[in-house]
Amino acid sequence: YSSTEAGLTARYHAASTLAALERAQDAVREYETVIDRAGRDSLYGRMARLGIAEAHVQAPQYDQAIAAYQDIATKNPTLTSVHLVIGDAWRQRAAKETGPARAASLDKALATFEQVLKSEPGHERARIELALTQLAKGNHEDAERMVAGGAVAGASREMVYALAEVFLR
Repeated sequence: YSSTEAGLTARYHAASTLAALERAQDAVREYETVIDRAGRDSLYGRMARLGIAEAHVQAPQYDQAIAAYQDIATKNPTLTSVHLVIGDAWRQRAAKETGPARAASLDKALATFEQVLKSEPGHERARIELALTQLAKGNHEDAERMVAGGAVAGASREMVYALAEVFLR
């Protein structure tokens, strides 16, 4: 049963439930079983790889999460959302660090968001994430410039909130 389509579906959902219950290590173990049985590049295998990466973020095991997401991004370089999550993981990692390690993680987050903007210059979420990372680095003017440059007529509510956050800090 466990290697049938229904069994794989059940195991994948079990892993997702474990992740939702914040049992990251158990979730990773179940996702790995899905990958072993379904194949790394099958639909369930690819979804399980994303699940593993997210479980590592939850743990928080940022190095493993970043490595897992980078593996996915390497095979799917146009998946902007994966690059955004990588940048966010670098910023979350930086929040737990101090000194040069914190600065290095923030620089990696900045580089990741800038890469997204290079391929999609109008990407609003990347612009917001870049501004928030600039704030984390203490670069208020750069953050303001980044968000203000994207706050044009028709900007989303999220962009307006990000602009307010920058100005209020």
